[in-house]
Amino acid sequence: MGIILAIRPVYIKDKGDCTMVLKEGTKEILIEKPIDIVIEDEMALRMVDLKVLKKKIKEITKMKKNYPLYPTNEEMLVLVKLREAKVVGDRAYGYINNNYIDSVYNGVIITKGGEKYKLQESEKTFNRRRGLCELIEEEFQRDSHLRLIYGNSSKYAEEIKRDIVELANKYR
Repeated sequence: MGIILAIRPVYIKDKGDCTMVLKEGTKEILIEKPIDIVIEDEMALRMVDLKVLKKKIKEITKMKKNYPLYPTNEEMLVLVKLREAKVVGDRAYGYINNNYIDSVYNGVIITKGGEKYKLQESEKTFNRRRGLCELIEEEFQRDSHLRLIYGNSSKYAEEIKRDIVELANKYR
């Protein structure tokens, strides 16, 4: 499964909206699905109910859209505009793991792995979203119920996935 470091939308001629995913210990992978579908799939792998997660984050941030996601303790995904929309409905926003960002300089995000992502929004807007990450993380750490639900979800997801594979192999 791997820790998500970055998810960004790309448009590829003859394929349409696709998504580039960078996870810890891997190279960037092209997935021929729109970013919203990839995010849903990634949350499902982590056994996180995306609707519940978004609802709680909306309550914490008081924002209706454009907020970070916090699927696991290792993954605080900050929303960032990474490309200009070419048409209405075009996906322009991606996510970068806040823990993976080394610095932001002259409109470029520099990651701890050396990748560079050009911001298509002001640094002030992006830094405000990064500040929301701290607020969300504090709230999740303070609320022990949320920590139980989300805190170790990637660990549990791996265990459940392993159990499912064992059962599938047993009944083949």
